[in-house]
Amino acid sequence: NSALGWTINPRSTADYSVAFAPSVANIVRQDTFPTSTSTVTVKAKITTKSSTITAADLYYSVDGVFGGKLVMTTSDSIYSATIPAANKDSALVTYYIRAANGDGKVSFSPADTVNDRHFYVTHNRALIIQDVQFTPFKRASSYNGNYVTVRGIATTDRRDYGAIYVQYGTGKWSAIRIISRDSKDTVIRRGDDLTIRGFVREQFDLTVLDTISFVVNSTGNSLPEPTKVKAGDVKTGGSLAEAYESVLLRVDSVYVVNKNEDAVSNSNFGEFGILEDSSKTSGLRVDDFSAKIPYTNDTIRTTRRPI
Repeated sequence: NSALGWTINPRSTADYSVAFAPSVANIVRQDTFPTSTSTVTVKAKITTKSSTITAADLYYSVDGVFGGKLVMTTSDSIYSATIPAANKDSALVTYYIRAANGDGKVSFSPADTVNDRHFYVTHNRALIIQDVQFTPFKRASSYNGNYVTVRGIATTDRRDYGAIYVQYGTGKWSAIRIISRDSKDTVIRRGDDLTIRGFVREQFDLTVLDTISFVVNSTGNSLPEPTKVKAGDVKTGGSLAEAYESVLLRVDSVYVVNKNEDAVSNSNFGEFGILEDSSKTSGLRVDDFSAKIPYTNDTIRTTRRPI
């Protein structure tokens, strides 16, 4: 008995047994650029502490139609299964892994197989930015951790903004931020048509292209037409925030609903919130780092007008 109620305390290890669910980790898709005729091998490390793995299966679907269950084969805790060719261009292939052990415990990867899946899309052409950015779930790009080559128009440059974004066409998934490990990207100018080779990774849930090299194909091109959106739809957690990540956007008739989205105690962080509904207290963040924005909540930047 204790102040919080009754407890049961085994006297020795012989008085209890421990059952651990299997661990499904290090999932790797062998074919990183699958076409319509590709068979795609998926590998995962599946282990268990308290017993043995009794089942490891991969379930897959093509464009929402269940394709089947594949029994995974194993070699030293590495389990693999090969998804058949989709035989369709631009097919969305989703999959998850189910593992069970001798204790009757079951694990899934991803854990929520209803709202989340591992995925890839087949393409019988060269990749474009939309392919790299697209995700039907709240997870990383299907090309995360791979080198890709894409093309687009620079919509910002280092002269007036602290980052460079490149866009191919307009609309959802059409842009990506590029990050350079050196100062070479300072020569990039808005309107440059670029071919970029880089490493896809997630940076604070933002898909970026860690630039290895780029080529300026032409200069002085027109920027893509901004996509008109509602600020509430693309703010953090908004329904369209992921799809319009890094895309050149336009919002109309908005109010400053919060002079500092990070609380008064951090008043010089430099992000205020805007929204169509003036009664709200939080909105789409506006980073006032750009010299093009004449307003700021940063008391250090005395050349700007306060919000």
